[in-house]
Amino acid sequence: MLAWRYSRSRSADAHLDKIITRPPPTPIRCYLQSDKGRLLFDVATDRERTKDVPAEAHRRFRADLRERDARNRLERATRFALQEKKPHLATCLEFGPRFLHSTG
Repeated sequence: MLAWRYSRSRSADAHLDKIITRPPPTPIRCYLQSDKGRLLFDVATDRERTKDVPAEAHRRFRADLRERDARNRLERATRFALQEKKPHLATCLEFGPRFLHSTG
């Protein structure tokens, strides 16, 4: 039994970056991918160090979501700015470089 707990603890440390996102991790329960398959970590059933795994997995999962959301917002803003410039560029191409200099 002690060897199994030690193995789970080492697995948690080694595989915390391999969080399974479906179902999404919660502060109470999460799944990690290991060499032997999915491992369930649950606050109600785990002991010692493995009890902290769900909270840490949830924190990392939420941080990844925030980072992805920020990156997507920046990309959308960049695309929107490009879309706003396209009509002006089309007009410049139609009327030539004189129009570009006269509109500032």
